[in-house]
Amino acid sequence: MPDRPEIQAPWVADATATEMDFLESSFFASKLGQKHLPTPTEVAVCSPDFRTNPRPKPVKFEHLGLIVKFGPCVVVEEAICLRMLRKTLPEKVPVPEVYGWRVEEGRVFIYMELIQGETLHDRWDHLNDQGKISICAQLKEIVAVLRQLEPDPSDSFIGMWNARQSLH
Repeated sequence: MPDRPEIQAPWVADATATEMDFLESSFFASKLGQKHLPTPTEVAVCSPDFRTNPRPKPVKFEHLGLIVKFGPCVVVEEAICLRMLRKTLPEKVPVPEVYGWRVEEGRVFIYMELIQGETLHDRWDHLNDQGKISICAQLKEIVAVLRQLEPDPSDSFIGMWNARQSLH
């Protein structure tokens, strides 16, 4: 049986941080002169439903190849999870690259790679049965890979994976 993928502790960022930039990400490495993410204020200006919707639509910054998911229902742990999946299973679980996050006024802003194309949500009703079956088969493979994930054996604990205090 092949080795099971392990979650490596160095890839898990501090969920209590109110500001996090992953400087090794392609955003910071490839953007000539652009060494900072848009501020939460800049994101808010681009969002028509920033204050009125608890789940506002993500804001795209096409010229930066960036999308920002944000709102009071978004959590830092989502960014950490996406980053861990990309680092642990880069060829098996397709997720956008996370560039960083901000927490401001009770809202979390997750800055990530903008993937061009239609969303599955928008495309699903237009797929034929064979297309839907194909996508379900791909999702089945992804779930099977996720079920194989194991924690780093040197970092075992009892409790929530991101809890500040755990029982070692």
